[in-house]
Amino acid sequence: MSELLHDNLSASAAKFPNLPAFRCGGETLCYGELEDQSSRLASLLVASGVGKGSLVGGRLPTGIRSPIAVYAVLKAGAVMVPIDPLAPASRVREILNSGHIRHLITDRMRPAFAKTVFDPSDPMDCVISD
Repeated sequence: MSELLHDNLSASAAKFPNLPAFRCGGETLCYGELEDQSSRLASLLVASGVGKGSLVGGRLPTGIRSPIAVYAVLKAGAVMVPIDPLAPASRVREILNSGHIRHLITDRMRPAFAKTVFDPSDPMDCVISD
């Protein structure tokens, strides 16, 4: 049986929990931290209904939170759909609607932006990553 990308992360975290997995700017994320944080986010996603083959939008700026989100989506059995965090609300809404995406990992949105993106009549689970 072939290993999946997130299986390699788990193995690396078990062997080298304190070694850096990612560096971005002045931040460093060790393998153990990446494993722990991505597993916790994956659990939230699964509890929100994400499963094998689900599409999950990822609207995050470049940084340490991005690999956490990617690994969390993989651990949940889903597929990450990257969304440019600088895209206008109309483009974000178009991506979510055309892909029938019901779950989104994002940073905090300004209320006016969020109101433009999300249609109250269309169910959307929004997972906020702080």
